[in-house]
Amino acid sequence: MATSLAHQPEQACRESELVNQLLIDPSRANFLRLADYCETNERAEDAREFSLGIVPPDFLQRYKLERQPVTAVNQAAGHQRRLEYREELYRVNRPLNDDAQRNSVFDIQSIRTCLSAMDEFHDASLVTNGTENLLIDNSGQYIGQHTTRNYCLLDQHPQRTDTPQQHLSGLTVALLPRNAHNFYHWMVDVITQLELLESSGVALTDVDQFVISCTGNEFQLTSLNMIGIPLERVIRNDKSFSSYRCDRLLLPLQFNRMGRSLSIRSLAFLRRKMLPLQCPVASIGKRIAIHRNARGIANISQVNEQLADFGFDIVTLENLSLPEQISVFHNADVVFAPHGAGLANLTYCRPGTRVLEVYGLQIQPCFWLMSELLGLKYHNYNFSENTVLAESDNNRNLEKRLQSEISVDLSILQKLLSDTVPGAR
Repeated sequence: MATSLAHQPEQACRESELVNQLLIDPSRANFLRLADYCETNERAEDAREFSLGIVPPDFLQRYKLERQPVTAVNQAAGHQRRLEYREELYRVNRPLNDDAQRNSVFDIQSIRTCLSAMDEFHDASLVTNGTENLLIDNSGQYIGQHTTRNYCLLDQHPQRTDTPQQHLSGLTVALLPRNAHNFYHWMVDVITQLELLESSGVALTDVDQFVISCTGNEFQLTSLNMIGIPLERVIRNDKSFSSYRCDRLLLPLQFNRMGRSLSIRSLAFLRRKMLPLQCPVASIGKRIAIHRNARGIANISQVNEQLADFGFDIVTLENLSLPEQISVFHNADVVFAPHGAGLANLTYCRPGTRVLEVYGLQIQPCFWLMSELLGLKYHNYNFSENTVLAESDNNRNLEKRLQSEISVDLSILQKLLSDTVPGAR
């Protein structure tokens, strides 16, 4: 385990204790504890790195956490690149309405997709905890791109030597992006990786098992069934430490960056696979307002009254099946919602659908960018004082932002609805 070389004995003891806790449990809470420790000790750059979920280089050196450097994927033993998509550039327009408080993240004028690929490895080892991944080829090299930045947390994990390696025969596909417990990340980061599999010429029936970051949420199991993956062939990694030896391993390479490298190709794949399986909900009309139980609207009763005056139906997505959610969004002419993962269903809206997204402290551009790629008419309003991009991307206050409600100014909402809803007076 870690041994500190810090100068002050008390600090050394505390620092070593925090690093050991991170090795045992690389949770966001333990990253933030180290960020607080570094900030208290006036190590601002280390604090920033830990707050972003990154182990800083000086900690890697001090605690000798990286036993082995990573090797470029094209130098891996037993490797074949089956498919590769180069970068694409998309121009985007600002939201359609004016907002003096708009966060500067909406000033960007274009997004660029990252290189995407499907790589095959023969007789390779995969170590994962559902957040960090370590890929080892058949010569023992640690392979970059598919090995995450904090692979030291797996390499030095107390269970690394105690956990028996599970042999996976035949063909294995691993889908292991971060934050797969979240509906947005599940649909956009996990399910869309299957487009790379399909385009590389591999049918779902050719795969013997799928190793997937899956906690067993209903939307996860339903979407896997809809896409055609039998659950009995799914090895669920629920953030537990696991080690596999794979005869043949397919690993997709795809990045999202909170929508800032989203591709039209990925969204088209979701629409093609999911829209034919929608289930209509007759009681919900063409103007929908999404209700959130967590990080919702503080003055929800007054807002709902105003929305009802404009003919909106209030929709709680948790009360609908995934096929019903798809249908409700596909049928909608206008969508009103506080920022939240359920807006991933904008994927299924028809071009020209009007979207009005309202923000509190938690601001990300993913649904604006999704709307731009899909040809939706996107409006938003910031009901907070968070106007700086850097603050939106700062993980130090993420928990506060995730728990904060939105206080909607009713006079502003009245104008927004009057300007957004077709035929409103």
